[in-house]
Amino acid sequence: MKKINSQKGFSLIELMMVVVIIGVLAGVGIPQYQKFQMKARQSEVKSLLSSMYTSQKAFYAEWNQYYADFNAVGYGLSGALGYRVTFNAAGIVGPVNHPSAIYAGAAATVFNSTAYCAAQPGGNTPAGVCNDLGAGANAAGQNVVGAGVGALNAFDFGGVSDLDDDGTLDAWRIDENKRFVQVTDDITN
Repeated sequence: MKKINSQKGFSLIELMMVVVIIGVLAGVGIPQYQKFQMKARQSEVKSLLSSMYTSQKAFYAEWNQYYADFNAVGYGLSGALGYRVTFNAAGIVGPVNHPSAIYAGAAATVFNSTAYCAAQPGGNTPAGVCNDLGAGANAAGQNVVGAGVGALNAFDFGGVSDLDDDGTLDAWRIDENKRFVQVTDDITN
């Protein structure tokens, strides 16, 4: 009988080709996956802005004005925030008979996401509950997206985040007519 030399296995070239193919697939797939993740994170700000719109409309129906205090309008924040949501300005004085009328004038003491983030464990750090946009970018981003509650019958509310830590902000806003506007896009930059 004849012995057949049947060693089975992969050659080095075949293994190298598999490694190259996996590398190419990873090179194409990983950036697309990261972009998909950032788009999914944008759903958070859309939900936060829609909730504020609903809260403001309910407040307006009862008090015949809009107001920039989260607690006063029944807008609750909880958990970790990927976006900072706020009005640019403190807004106007609350309704005279409303419990929030203890604020004197257009007080800067209204409750917003800056107050929420500062009051939480970890404060305003990347390890904390709120997206840290850096010292200057935080205020600049909020000022870009919100025009404040400057009149009784209008509001402009915004959310801002740096989704991929590249310094480009992803900013959105909504107004009393439920117009969503993307002010800056962090995904395409």
